[in-house]
Amino acid sequence: NIMENKITFDLISPEKSIFSSEVDMVVVPGIEGDFGVLPEHCPLISELRPGEIEIFKDNKKEQTFFIGGGFAEARREGCTVLASFVKDPKNLDKNAVETEIQKLKNKLENASQEKKVDIEKELEIQEKILGFINKK
Repeated sequence: NIMENKITFDLISPEKSIFSSEVDMVVVPGIEGDFGVLPEHCPLISELRPGEIEIFKDNKKEQTFFIGGGFAEARREGCTVLASFVKDPKNLDKNAVETEIQKLKNKLENASQEKKVDIEKELEIQEKILGFINKK
């Protein structure tokens, strides 16, 4: 059975289902490092850090998405990722991200101590998104 070598991968953001398909493997950004999910994976739930998800099909990387963190549930027959947000590289605008980074850096200078933590978190995510764009 050809389907035995595939897993079902679902990527879901708060707004909608982003991706749902049979794939060979998916690599997700676990809190302690990236991990791959293949058929017959032992069941687990893992928290995810902001980073990229790589989807492999027919022995090549078919698609990547950037997520803002979330959770992955791996099972023998598939993997589901619930992400805080999902960015498709096709819809990312480098200039917009650079502008956002600059805005956040300006905000940081005048921020109160308790606001700084949130701004720094957002800045870190935007910088990771920029790195993601630059890799493509």
